Amino acid sequence: MKLNENKRFLQYYPLIDSLRAISVIGVIIYHLEINLFDYQFFEGGYLGVDIFFFISGYLITGLIYNEYYKTGKFNFINFYNRRLRRIIPPIIFLLFFLLIFHYFFYLPHELIEISKITISNLFFLSNFYFHYNSVFYWADNSAANSLLHTWSLAIEEQYYLIFPIFFYLLIKFYNKKIFLKILLFVWLISFLLANYLSTFHYNFSFYMIISRVFEFLLGSIIFFNKEKIQKYFSKQRLSSQLLGFFLIILSFIFFNKNTLHPSALTLIPLLGSILILLGKKSFLINNFLTSFIIISIGLLSYSFYLWHYPIIIFLKYFYIKKDIFYYIFFIFFLLVLSLFSYFFIEKFRNLKKNKSSKFILIISFFYLIIFTTSFTFIFKLGLPNRIPSQVINTIEKMPYKLSQNDNLCHNRKGEFCFFGNTANKNSIIFLGDSVAGRLVENIKDEFILNSFNFIPSTFGGCNFYHKFNLVNKRDNKIRGCSADVQHNRFNTIIKNSKSILILAGNFQRDFEESNFDNNEGGIVTVPFDLFFQPKDKIINNKKDRIDLLKKSFRESLLDLLVKRSLYNINLSNSRTRLECYKKNLSELYF
Repeated sequence: MKLNENKRFLQYYPLIDSLRAISVIGVIIYHLEINLFDYQFFEGGYLGVDIFFFISGYLITGLIYNEYYKTGKFNFINFYNRRLRRIIPPIIFLLFFLLIFHYFFYLPHELIEISKITISNLFFLSNFYFHYNSVFYWADNSAANSLLHTWSLAIEEQYYLIFPIFFYLLIKFYNKKIFLKILLFVWLISFLLANYLSTFHYNFSFYMIISRVFEFLLGSIIFFNKEKIQKYFSKQRLSSQLLGFFLIILSFIFFNKNTLHPSALTLIPLLGSILILLGKKSFLINNFLTSFIIISIGLLSYSFYLWHYPIIIFLKYFYIKKDIFYYIFFIFFLLVLSLFSYFFIEKFRNLKKNKSSKFILIISFFYLIIFTTSFTFIFKLGLPNRIPSQVINTIEKMPYKLSQNDNLCHNRKGEFCFFGNTANKNSIIFLGDSVAGRLVENIKDEFILNSFNFIPSTFGGCNFYHKFNLVNKRDNKIRGCSADVQHNRFNTIIKNSKSILILAGNFQRDFEESNFDNNEGGIVTVPFDLFFQPKDKIINNKKDRIDLLKKSFRESLLDLLVKRSLYNINLSNSRTRLECYKKNLSELYF
């Protein structure tokens, strides 16, 4: 029997598109970071991706199983052809558009970064790129990461590559009872691994397919038990479909970036998806879920997903204020680009079979163009000549150009730069890391004009923590930012008693991924693991690590405040002054 390429082996089910709509809406709202009364709306909206994985597992299993038992075989060529036609054209269009956009508007190092990510996307390996380049999904991502959301597409394609072969061998050589047990066993292994890895190797677990397989396979298992599930829920009095909808919405509301995920908790929104698909229908909720608007959003969900995140990053990159116009801009660009992608790019997959060679030729041409262009951008160091030289010198080549006595002020371990006049009574001491180091050139003259001396002490990755060493993650060896440097800073502050102290830098990084040793047994490191690196989140001791750094930060300030007080007040009053400072610090800072 000759297989008809257009023959359907799985009946269209509108609620599948309803679930897609709910998922993409959750993801978009999550990425928009909408805050109402200091509360981020849909902080767990990222779970929409997990629902997408569940849907894919359900559909792909049904397609393979039904085709095999209706025709006696499974046509891998047709399967992969359909998947490629569905996924490749829209993402090729996105990558091509973003490369052009970055060329005209982004800095050289950002163009290099997006080019590397683009190449990883051409081969659906972006999840590996993000993980092994320490790109954290929850972090404040740079504007170069407008493709961060493509990690999920990489996982989907990896699953599409592996699962059909694995599943075909199961149904070919084993009866239904046995291969279902095998599927259940593999599901259990992935589920247990996901829970373990999310606890001890969080970034690896988030990005890698091994921790997501249980979500896909849950869809497979549900496919083979859908009649039993429907029969069970049909006997219940309450609407399980309504319950499923609320489970998903509540998950979007109460999950957040600190929730252990993917894990057993991830089953909550997935259970909601099952109830929506197969549970007892509720007239109102079913009419809502199968309405024209929801189904339309579901049909457009792939294009919406592809374009929403780059638009958000671009609006952030150009400092568009989050007001009503921000959301108008976002909706306008999302609709225009998504509708164009859907009707003119996604529909490209509908080329007739006799035009498959044309499809392959066009896709291959754009693959070559995008790969060559990306490689050129990387090889040419981001083409710096397209950017004004003043910008390159300030931001790219010489961000830390402030110097004195022919030596840079940045990264000095002692004998810090001094600008001003010794006759000035007041000084400004500026302490911080490389983030702070980029600021000193622009603020120095302003302080001097106002009769202040200016003493900068900035060092890469080195915020001010008295008596602490900065140590390497890999071997725990002390780096340039040592306790001696911190002590020199401390002495500089004490010697300039009548001074204003400014602390600047990326303190959030220290509290989240700290790797300090206070020389008193309080070693705070992020263990290095060759395979799972970076190991960025340790659930069990994260709170202790943050508390230790906060304590050190408080003590550093208190030491300064007390010692500087002794220049002006009598020792008998220092205890009262100390208690006052402690109270003020605890209220103002922590």
